[in-house]
Amino acid sequence: MDTYFTVLPHQLANQVGSGSLEVLSSPWLLGYFENAAVRFLKDHLEEDETTVGTYAQLEHLAPSLLNEEIRIHC
Repeated sequence: MDTYFTVLPHQLANQVGSGSLEVLSSPWLLGYFENAAVRFLKDHLEEDETTVGTYAQLEHLAPSLLNEEIRIHC
């Protein structure tokens, strides 16, 4: 399953306080990872079940620039 999003101005590191560059911030990237995981898992859960994040390890290897399209694959 693939999820796509476009880097928006309010998601940049210099806007959220996680850095000084105009690149996608790690907090937003992690949020998109969690969103993709929830979307993937929803079809595998019973109606009364949910999923929560308890641990995340993130290695942000390259910058994603404003208006760049990002693909997350689960």
